[in-house]
Amino acid sequence: MSMPERLRIALRATRLLLHLGLGLLTAAAVRIDISGRLRPEPIARRWFMGLLAILGIRLIVHGEALRKPRLTAANHISWLDIAVLAACEETRFIAKSEIRDWPIAGWLANAAGTFYIRRGKGGARPLAEKLVPHLAAGGSVVLFPEGTTTDGRDVRSFHARLFSAPIEADVWVQPVALRY
Repeated sequence: MSMPERLRIALRATRLLLHLGLGLLTAAAVRIDISGRLRPEPIARRWFMGLLAILGIRLIVHGEALRKPRLTAANHISWLDIAVLAACEETRFIAKSEIRDWPIAGWLANAAGTFYIRRGKGGARPLAEKLVPHLAAGGSVVLFPEGTTTDGRDVRSFHARLFSAPIEADVWVQPVALRY
């Protein structure tokens, strides 16, 4: 590896670490904001746009998102899906409950207003009870209804129980297909 390549990698790694530090500081600010003026969705969107820029990822979007409250249902290929979708719009995500307690990723997810689901029987109803008011108040949420990551070539069966939330909140469901 040449010296310019090593320097480029070192600079990108430094930018990434600084950006992660900024994310953690911002997450702390959002978590301690008792005034409620720091809305997590626009902050997360700007942070993820910065992350994609640092990683050198160019985002190409085909079609146009609904400009109203909605549940976005997307396939799930990798961790990058969250960055891509969050950079596209102000939204929150649904994630498995274990993520809440992960170092760094959990802190960032909590500050971004992530909704958590306890996997297994009976986990969807308590989550839907939190989603309905959020959606009815004009919020948007991303769901990966396959419940796992795939290679993206096929669509697996959906865990459909969470589709009750947009029905109850009387909001649209926006389908999204991710491809890398």
